[in-house]
Amino acid sequence: MSGYAYNWAKRQTVGDSSAKALLKTYAHWADSDYLTWVPNDELMQDTEMDIKTIRKCRQRLIAMGYLAETTARRGGTGSIIVYQMLAPEGSIVIQGVDPNTGTTITLGPPSASEHAATKPDQKRSPSKFGTAKGYQKRSPSKNGAPPNVDASPSTFPSKPLRISPEAPPNLEGNKEGEELEKEGEEQSAARAPRADAARGTRLPADWMLPKAWGEWALAERPGWTAEFVRNLGLKFGDYWKGKAGKDARKVDWLATWRNWVRDERTPGAGSAPGNANPMGGIAGDWRTSASGITAKGAEHGIQQHPDELFPFFKIRVIKAVEAAAAARGAGKGEAA
Repeated sequence: MSGYAYNWAKRQTVGDSSAKALLKTYAHWADSDYLTWVPNDELMQDTEMDIKTIRKCRQRLIAMGYLAETTARRGGTGSIIVYQMLAPEGSIVIQGVDPNTGTTITLGPPSASEHAATKPDQKRSPSKFGTAKGYQKRSPSKNGAPPNVDASPSTFPSKPLRISPEAPPNLEGNKEGEELEKEGEEQSAARAPRADAARGTRLPADWMLPKAWGEWALAERPGWTAEFVRNLGLKFGDYWKGKAGKDARKVDWLATWRNWVRDERTPGAGSAPGNANPMGGIAGDWRTSASGITAKGAEHGIQQHPDELFPFFKIRVIKAVEAAAAARGAGKGEAA
């Protein structure tokens, strides 16, 4: 990793925050010759951008002259393109003093002309750069010392960052081509978690209650009718389509519907015994209607609490009826 490259990249003005973040990631993984190659999953993790945005920002950096594609490839499949970091005309130059030699060196990649004049594996001699310190604009007509500008010396390091010889954790490969890189990008994108899935989605504007969802509701709530479930589906859709804010996004809408059904208060719950059954339950089976359950509860001195969900009230009633039946059975056995 190159501390020089990263320190230089932080000071550049790219004009786009996403492209700037990508430049800093490439700089973080650059070696001492300012060559850099980074797996796409690493790029996505460092920048928190999707692969399409990364490609767009990378093309912007290439067009501006910050990156230049080389013929080298890295990675287990040889699909990762190696880029040469460059300092385009007008970019900020950072200089410092080498603590070992006392000479002034440039803390940043070479310009395009400097890179073209040297061999790819030849390191720049620190002595051929000027003696000025500080942030400067690179002169488009010279490769030597940039002109001085007003700047505070306290903002520049008196000693350059040491360059670590460690390169990105990639295996050597011998395959080349943009198609191989795209394959690697697609595999990385498939492994990476999708931000949209984590944040959830809104209920579609054209959503209607699926038949399977309605059938599940009827099976879960035996006392309900198909008409009531359809109306509940309309209520569900209107509520979530009209809701604003982050709470309107759900990862699993089917699970949301199930909870909605479970929490829905059964119509007629708490009504007086003898009222008409609004649920259309089967006559004679008190368990299939809200009024039947309420009436049976009244027979055993059980009433629904104001804040109690109806399913819990129903369970209490059934348990009371079963307990009474067991007690009657026990009494008959003793009498016999």
